[in-house]
Amino acid sequence: MAAPMVSGVVALIKSVASKQYSAAEMRTLITQHSQPFPKRPDQPIGAGILDASAAVAAARSGEIPAAADFICAQGTVGMLVTCTDLSTARGAASIRSWAWNMGYDDKGDTVSTESRNSSHDYEYPGTYNVSLTITDSNGAVSRVSRPITVVAPQATDMAFDTELMFSGKANVPQYYKLELPSGAPVMRANLSSRSSFDSGMMFVKAGSPTSVNADCSRYFASGSGAQCFLWNPRPGTYYLVIKPASDVVDTKLFATFTP
Repeated sequence: MAAPMVSGVVALIKSVASKQYSAAEMRTLITQHSQPFPKRPDQPIGAGILDASAAVAAARSGEIPAAADFICAQGTVGMLVTCTDLSTARGAASIRSWAWNMGYDDKGDTVSTESRNSSHDYEYPGTYNVSLTITDSNGAVSRVSRPITVVAPQATDMAFDTELMFSGKANVPQYYKLELPSGAPVMRANLSSRSSFDSGMMFVKAGSPTSVNADCSRYFASGSGAQCFLWNPRPGTYYLVIKPASDVVDTKLFATFTP
């Protein structure tokens, strides 16, 4: 769809509509009255060929489409993103279903969750294209996509063969970063707890500060501590993620590798 033409149609729709359209409703009205291009374009240029007469007629008749809309926000813990549905259905049709694609599948497959709101704990920071598709009670579809940027949590630098003491609150993860040189056949990370009341999880992950798909995960409780071994690890950045289930005091972290 050519932008000048669409702008003209939008102005005409506004002049004949009995009610004011939101941006999401206007987008949906335009999209639902567009036909696919006869040949797939080489690059994304819009929803298709706009049937201006049909769109204006729908607006004149008082049609208000159910329109997909949402907002996403990253939480304070890790890379967990929660998306909240803001879709509207001010017309005759109600929303029947919601389908989310959180944009994290590397293969490009549709990864959907059938719920009104959605969340995902991302494995890596970056920009992801999130989309929401709603279907109304008449079978009409509205879809919207927008990019979200996921920011990695800050990690504390940690040196090999140097003890690090830390304390923390329950359910507040802590992140530590190590740089592993090449040629190390074995890497070991150790957590030592003094208190029998301490409990939680320790994760070791290459390349990203997260517990998602960790290379190693170990539970610690009742003073047992935790220990991870990585055999033939690739050189690079490794993260230790500590997720206390209780308040922890004077807990010791130690990492080493065999040169």
